Amino acid sequence: MVSNDDPEGQKAFQHIAACTVLNSLVPMGMYATSMLNPAFLLPFYYYQFHYIKAVMEFKESKGNVASAKKLKRKSYSPFLILLMGFTATSVYNRHKKRQQMQAELNLLTE
Repeated sequence: MVSNDDPEGQKAFQHIAACTVLNSLVPMGMYATSMLNPAFLLPFYYYQFHYIKAVMEFKESKGNVASAKKLKRKSYSPFLILLMGFTATSVYNRHKKRQQMQAELNLLTE
């Protein structure tokens, strides 16, 4: 995250902050298009809040190694919750659609 060109991590912080803002908006779009059940939003934003705190600590510590490692560890939880939520919602929606198609087929065959 920190290189010789950016010893204090300011460029890295700017990129991370911009991505964090966009990553915080993605679940709302997924919810709006029924790709994500709203039950997964609360845990996502809980862990996203902890990730944002780690980003701010990274900036305050000027990109030292310990804060970079903490930032890396904190970045996994929101992504995994979003992935699990998307998968669970997709499976449920497919199941619901399959049941609906089966019910329509049963009505046609009667």
